[in-house]
Amino acid sequence: MKNKNILVCGLFAAVLITALAFPACEQPTNSPTPTFTGITAVYNGTAAIYPTTPLDNLKTGLTVTAAYSNGATQTVTGYALSGTLTVGTSTITVTYKGKTTTFTVSVTSVPSNDITYTATQSGGADGVTDSNGITFTFSESIDSLNLTAADITVGGTVSKGLAELTGSGINWTLPITVNTAGHTTVQITKTGIEAEIKNVTVYKAGSIAPTLTGITAVYNGTAAIHPTTPLDNLKTDLTVTAAYSDSTTQTVTDYALSGTLAVGTSTITVTYEGETTTFTVTVTAPTLTGITAVYNGTAEIYPTTPLDNLKTGLTVTAAYSDGTTQPVTGYALSGTLTVGTSTITVTYEGKETTFVVTVEPMTISLLESYLNMKLPNTKDTPYNIPIKINNSSDFNTLKTVLNAAPNKYVYLDLSGSTITTIPNNAFNMGIDPDTYDSIPFVTLTGITIPDSVTSIGESAFEMCTSLDSVTIGNKVTNIVDYAFYFCTSLTSITIPANVTSIGEEVFMGCKNLVSVTFMSGSISNFATNAFPGVASPNPGNMRVEYLKTDGGAGTYTTINGNQWTKQ
Repeated sequence: MKNKNILVCGLFAAVLITALAFPACEQPTNSPTPTFTGITAVYNGTAAIYPTTPLDNLKTGLTVTAAYSNGATQTVTGYALSGTLTVGTSTITVTYKGKTTTFTVSVTSVPSNDITYTATQSGGADGVTDSNGITFTFSESIDSLNLTAADITVGGTVSKGLAELTGSGINWTLPITVNTAGHTTVQITKTGIEAEIKNVTVYKAGSIAPTLTGITAVYNGTAAIHPTTPLDNLKTDLTVTAAYSDSTTQTVTDYALSGTLAVGTSTITVTYEGETTTFTVTVTAPTLTGITAVYNGTAEIYPTTPLDNLKTGLTVTAAYSDGTTQPVTGYALSGTLTVGTSTITVTYEGKETTFVVTVEPMTISLLESYLNMKLPNTKDTPYNIPIKINNSSDFNTLKTVLNAAPNKYVYLDLSGSTITTIPNNAFNMGIDPDTYDSIPFVTLTGITIPDSVTSIGESAFEMCTSLDSVTIGNKVTNIVDYAFYFCTSLTSITIPANVTSIGEEVFMGCKNLVSVTFMSGSISNFATNAFPGVASPNPGNMRVEYLKTDGGAGTYTTINGNQWTKQ
């Protein structure tokens, strides 16, 4: 049997008094199964959108991205669009597998596909001869439309009588009789031809036709105007009036608009038959309606990774009330990176969105700098450190790093590791050469041993006097001699179902251990002195109680630290 120096008891007592003042730290939990968390939508289409545009047409310029709880993202196509397109800015809803998001688009009035035309008088000279017809020049042939004089309405200064429309292709003439020199109106009511009212100056012998002296424009629109608003959208709420030399006025529609819309007050020019006027409109900057965030970074992320490092792989897109979108960079990130999946919040000009990333356990190479940044703590406030151990030999480095931070208590979660053995003396500091006392390892308060481990080596946690929480992986089969020797803060332990061997004095010296749960009754190699208490074969010895007919799996407790009883 391995001899232990009893002089360590005084030291243990001092450590124990301090340790018992603090409750055990909370054990870490396993990462959740990745789930579908939400979608984002970014519209970058450039085609004109009208109220009649089918919603599915928008999919050409739309990117919908599904996000998952493990940080993965994926572009998806099997989504549905809903909403109504109206002139101005419209919000469209995207639905995919029960999740929804929205995006905005700018909708313009439906352009007419009708054939357009110009109309002028023919046969007349001002004050000399009467105009005898109105000549139409169409943008394309109307031969197939069967246009007749009955489809054409003229104003009160002329009459069309019973004459028929003549011509072919794009050139046609309607015979008229002029009653008064001046301006008449012409309108064609025929499917396939524009219905806009045209103004035509006609002449009569002996009379001088009034001339256009100027135009005025009054804008009464209330809809928001942005720099991206098409100028022709303003025509809906614009009244343009032509004034003539005979003091008459007439509302006209076949004018043109020009100018630039800029935030603030913009002046727009109206041009009609060589005359111009202007009107002003108030132009507002489009407002921010929301943001989306897509993370496509490939670098490893650890709990210690600065959040701003994530910006390298992050695209944040701002959506505005005029339907435009723009990538932005002046955003802030907030949240906490923990092993598994972490949700990070993006904030930009008062708007928020989130994205998820996968966080890996810390590596030993990062641990030293991490602890250097941390303030001293106490046993009841340990730093919970998920860490990945690749080889059993890494424990020497790990022990050295932790020992170099004597005032930094830690809980180590090794669940992300792939090691198969916790090696001999993993956290055992050995014997003081001057006093020959065992050296306690004080700063380890808890350990999660991964399911990849099958064996816990000799004296692996010997003299870890602050160790009060141990989770043993389900695949461990062998707990070797002295593995938890004199872990004086340990109060309870669960032995997994696959354990078949518990060696000499594994829990000897664990004087505060009062509860042991065995998940199975299949331990075949059970040392008589594995647990503290009376010696075998006396009743109350843990091995004796476990091997009884009614022993085996279950929870065993002790009140006085001597005799064990199955509950």
